[in-house]
Amino acid sequence: MTALAAAASGPLPIREHPTSNHISFNQEQICLLEAFYPNKGAYNALTKIHIQGRLDVNCLEKAVTHIVGRHEMLRTTIALETDGFRANVHPHHTVNISIDDLSALPEKAQLQAFDECFRRALARRFRVEQLPLFEICAIKFGPEAWKLIQVEHHAVHDGWSFGRLWTEIQTAYNAFDSGDKPSLPALPTQYQQFVHWQRERLAGSYGTAALEFWCSYLAEFDHHRVVTVSSKSQRQGKISNFTTEVSESHCVRVELAARKLGVSAFVLMFSTFILLLAHRTAQEELTVGTAVSARTEPDLEPLIGMIVNTLPIRVSLGHDRSIRTTCRLVQTSLFKSLRYPDVPLSLIVRRLGLTETRGRNPVFQQCFSFHDSVIPRIELNGATGLIEEEHNCVSKFDINVVAIPPNIARGTKSMRMFWQFAEGLLSESECVRFADEYAALLVQVVASA
Repeated sequence: MTALAAAASGPLPIREHPTSNHISFNQEQICLLEAFYPNKGAYNALTKIHIQGRLDVNCLEKAVTHIVGRHEMLRTTIALETDGFRANVHPHHTVNISIDDLSALPEKAQLQAFDECFRRALARRFRVEQLPLFEICAIKFGPEAWKLIQVEHHAVHDGWSFGRLWTEIQTAYNAFDSGDKPSLPALPTQYQQFVHWQRERLAGSYGTAALEFWCSYLAEFDHHRVVTVSSKSQRQGKISNFTTEVSESHCVRVELAARKLGVSAFVLMFSTFILLLAHRTAQEELTVGTAVSARTEPDLEPLIGMIVNTLPIRVSLGHDRSIRTTCRLVQTSLFKSLRYPDVPLSLIVRRLGLTETRGRNPVFQQCFSFHDSVIPRIELNGATGLIEEEHNCVSKFDINVVAIPPNIARGTKSMRMFWQFAEGLLSESECVRFADEYAALLVQVVASA
């Protein structure tokens, strides 16, 4: 194809790109930030899966092994070489799932032993240059009562990937358990093709326009004074992590209030967080991070890998602090930022000429996200399962809030909210008070909508 014909036909789809031995900008950001927090597990993701019914662990191993063979990202490691980070895709290999059989223990001892299994998973430290970068262990409570603990490194994972992974695992499991071969559709692309496409795209006209947009979007923000909720300059002491719940009835009221305001439940709850920060800091200009899928192309939908992106959302509040006005400001700013949702924060920081320092994000120090990626209700031959995400007990920001909406696949009708506060930012009682203030403010804004 001539250059003129190629230009006329538009950019190549991801599936037509060659593979790259680089890593994505998303992975690069993780690797660089993890160097600031060695051995902290900040980029581990933990999940419990509660299984009721007959579980064949050998069949589960075959299923997971099959999926690892399909997705190169699940057998890729990252090495730091003289010219930067490089990805190494390893041959297909067998995945082993360890089993802890607690069925002979009394119930209290079972719970204690399971807590110890979970603490081991929480303490797991991956090295991105070594396989494996995700593990599953099975804990047997009885003939038809199991729990699985999955722990993985975010270099190979995002929330969308988790749902995709378990959709494919259960399909493969049910096929093997029935004596058949899994029949999953061929993948349109692999992660290393995405890496090539991403780097080429951001080096071209799209990247130029995107970075110009982000510079303009953040132009008037005072980057030298990142808003914080504490005057403490040293982060020392125990990190505060805990979970709160928004009841089923209150979730309904939040949805109804959001509908009245013409916004999503996320925008309403994000706006409430903005109002609380504004009150706490006495600031009118706030920039808060939020995680977005960033799967902008159809080829990326079935792909397992780290593609999620964290965007800075800038809000300039005026004298009117009503929830209606704040929601309008937040939604407008969010829509602007979603014009270029896949530009990694690290590139924005470089373009703005900002310096990343240990333990500090130069653009924002608070993050509020919805973890609402699609996950399957686990249906294995002879068993069902419910998914329960867990804290990794390390905060990547001063305050990191993750809201997990009700979901039948999680077996929940209430919303769980993970609260993570950086070490030494606030005392434990102050952290709890902050979350309580948010809950009280949410009640107020819903009533006033």
